[in-house]
Amino acid sequence: MRAGRNLILLCLSLVVMTVLTVLPAGPASAHAMPSSAVCLDVHEDGVEAELQLPLDRLEVAFGQTLTANPEDVPASYGRELSAYAAERIQPQTPEGEAWTVEVRSLEVQAEEQGSELIVKVWLQPPAGASVEKFTLNYDVIIRELLTHTILVSVRSDWKSGITAADPELIGTIQGKVQSLDVDRSGGSLWTGFQSVVASGMHHIAEGFDHLLFLLVLLLPAPLAVRGGRWDGSQGHGTA
Repeated sequence: MRAGRNLILLCLSLVVMTVLTVLPAGPASAHAMPSSAVCLDVHEDGVEAELQLPLDRLEVAFGQTLTANPEDVPASYGRELSAYAAERIQPQTPEGEAWTVEVRSLEVQAEEQGSELIVKVWLQPPAGASVEKFTLNYDVIIRELLTHTILVSVRSDWKSGITAADPELIGTIQGKVQSLDVDRSGGSLWTGFQSVVASGMHHIAEGFDHLLFLLVLLLPAPLAVRGGRWDGSQGHGTA
């Protein structure tokens, strides 16, 4: 029984380290400005999209001065920009049925190359439709600036084993082709579990402090609690 308790402690420590490894990271620019990026987080009931829009290109497409005071953009144009983004994002099922689009937040993020607007959008499939296959119709900025490029990535998808630490570029929207077919149907819960465990083990192995933590947890493994105090173990065969 003591060996079983020690094994449980070790497993719990591995789970904690794994969870810490795959927690979502904060907004990060995954593209070379002045291109845009769309980062997709696939959930059970919908898809969260984070739009990373270079402010100088958005200024031209939107028709308002945005770069003079970037920090004031959400307060000054939040409602108009939300409507602008919602109109330009039109996901639909493979059969052509429209998804619901809800803009949830806007914030300006400063980058070395210039500021960009971070727009978080919730994409909801119609009742009974799968979140795993859809067409992303998207023409934010590119409708007015045909030379603009949008990089589309899946940033997190449990069933495919994709986490924020290693997003997957799935396509590019540019020119007159302003839609992208998204297919995430190849994953499974088992694939996701294997990927998370492997990622957690790699994270632990590359950090000296992580290995030291596990060693400390293993130190009491040969001991047993007797009368409220640590005592030497009598072997696995004793109760």
